[in-house]
Amino acid sequence: MDWNHKTELVAIDTETTGISRTDYPFAVSLCDDQGNNILYEWDVNPKTRIPKAIKSDIRDIRRRCKGKTLIFHNLPFDIQKLEMVGCVLRWRHRSYDTQVEWHIIDSYQASLLKCRLKEMSLFYLDIPDDDQSDLRKAVSGARRIAEKLRWKIATKSGRSKDDHLFCDYWLPKAVAKHEQYEPDHPWHSLLAKYANTDTERTMLLHLLAQRVMSEWDSDDPRHKILDRERKLTNVLYDMGTEGVSIFPRKIRSEIERYYQHTSHANMGMKRIAGQSFNVESTQQLIQVLFDELRLPTVKQTQTGNQSTDIEVRERLIEYVEHNGNRKQKRFITAWDEYKGSISSIKYLKSYDQLRHADILYPSLRQTGTQTTRLSSENPNGQNVKKGETKDGVVLKEGLRNVFGPHKGRVWFCFDYSQLQLRIFAYLTGEQSMIEAFNHGYDFHGFIASKIFHKEIEDVSKMERRIGKNVNFGFIFGASPSKIERTAGVSGLWTTVCKMFPSAHAYMQSTKRKVQRYGYVTTPHGYRLYVDQPHKGVNYIVQGCEGDIVKQGMVNCELYLSELQAEGFTGYMCFTVHDELIFDFPKRIKHYPDNDEPEVINTLKSLMEQPGTDIGMITPVDVEYTTTNWAEVKPYEN
Repeated sequence: MDWNHKTELVAIDTETTGISRTDYPFAVSLCDDQGNNILYEWDVNPKTRIPKAIKSDIRDIRRRCKGKTLIFHNLPFDIQKLEMVGCVLRWRHRSYDTQVEWHIIDSYQASLLKCRLKEMSLFYLDIPDDDQSDLRKAVSGARRIAEKLRWKIATKSGRSKDDHLFCDYWLPKAVAKHEQYEPDHPWHSLLAKYANTDTERTMLLHLLAQRVMSEWDSDDPRHKILDRERKLTNVLYDMGTEGVSIFPRKIRSEIERYYQHTSHANMGMKRIAGQSFNVESTQQLIQVLFDELRLPTVKQTQTGNQSTDIEVRERLIEYVEHNGNRKQKRFITAWDEYKGSISSIKYLKSYDQLRHADILYPSLRQTGTQTTRLSSENPNGQNVKKGETKDGVVLKEGLRNVFGPHKGRVWFCFDYSQLQLRIFAYLTGEQSMIEAFNHGYDFHGFIASKIFHKEIEDVSKMERRIGKNVNFGFIFGASPSKIERTAGVSGLWTTVCKMFPSAHAYMQSTKRKVQRYGYVTTPHGYRLYVDQPHKGVNYIVQGCEGDIVKQGMVNCELYLSELQAEGFTGYMCFTVHDELIFDFPKRIKHYPDNDEPEVINTLKSLMEQPGTDIGMITPVDVEYTTTNWAEVKPYEN
């Protein structure tokens, strides 16, 4: 096709031999705003799966993209792949990611479609995905031939039943060339049709998004949100490039330790039950739980059998805490320890599998949730368990001891203090809650003291837990019966609503708004579409939380970039929910003006600023470690 040299917009998409960080691109497609395509394809070595990019193609891609506004669908992925073959583009501040655009426009539907290009194009543009189905059929046939030729084909990863086909999109054309198929054989052209259609989809999604956004009022806060999210894309890309440091030996030793935990817990369950059984056998576990121990049935599966999923386990933990006998308590504790250890082993193995030497490169996604919170994958960094200790005794195991700074470095950990609860108090205008935060009270203890008419210092551990259940029951939209069942206190909901009338009124008002409009809006202006009224408060709280954390990240990155221009080697390396981790040099002389406290205090203020902008006090606690993430200490200037 003819290329529009006057175009201001260029959509870009890469085709790769896999989705891991080390997989290479074998094709790059460009599309201008008139729908004209150019495809660059490179032969893949069938024995190594490594393509050989043509240098003249790289120069041509850079020439065509120079000075243009670049459109991507998953920008960080494509940029990283392009840079692997030396195609460095000037994309910062002059690019759009259609995933981000459509999450701002239609958060619920975009999340429901998982921001996938084909699904979004079918839903919003009515473009069918037959190009993909045709290519996948060809890949299946080509793989059978490639196996006979002893070529290196993709293996199933377990993510989905056919994700390996995506990694072999290069195969049909390679097989057609090797087997000398006729020039008009479809395997020669299927990849071109697929790749070019993808960039057309990307361009059309962007043009439609711009048309939708042009209808917003000029003072609509979503314009500022788009600007923030575009800046955040830069931040997340840089974090993904730097990675987070880990300790491979520690990972392996922790895997072994958790295997020992599972063995100990397994033997404990058999001893308590008084019989040998296979804990991994659902039927045998059901027999022990509900026949031998006579625990109550929590819920049933679709086939009518008792369920033993995580919800059931959590409900049984609550039950035995209030009503269980000693044998039931011991068994459920051992079962929970067993399942927790199995989960830890799974995550630790994923760290070991995905690491590159002693660095992990999680993919942080700004469109991975239905609210504004970040998600991460490969691995899931949002599930790095913190653990719990008291007086040196481990109460709950964590995973943070396999992460930490390398020699000569220090981690500074900035954690928003009880951010979701503070947001809830601010949104509802419940003065007693706001005053509790202003006085620095333990908020769960404060709620419990109100419920049980005690001084905070007299609240027991059990009563504090009930206060915690009430707090998060409010935020997550739990039903009154669930809150009362979890707490083990009948009539609790009525009591709490009378004590905190503003909070109760806000919850009811939010439900009515969702029923009427179908969406809620965060204080920063992010519109979040909600499918069920009881989720409304949770969406606002988590949405506001995400707004604050994201803007804090953008603020900190801007400040750090100024320091880095002067030679400072510190950077933001990781984030988990409300916590930002910074990897800095250990020695004071490496800080601007030898002033470490100035850097730390400035970052702290920059993180607190987004809350201040909407009238909230959102204090940030700062800790540091020179060993591992599980051994942080309070930072004092």
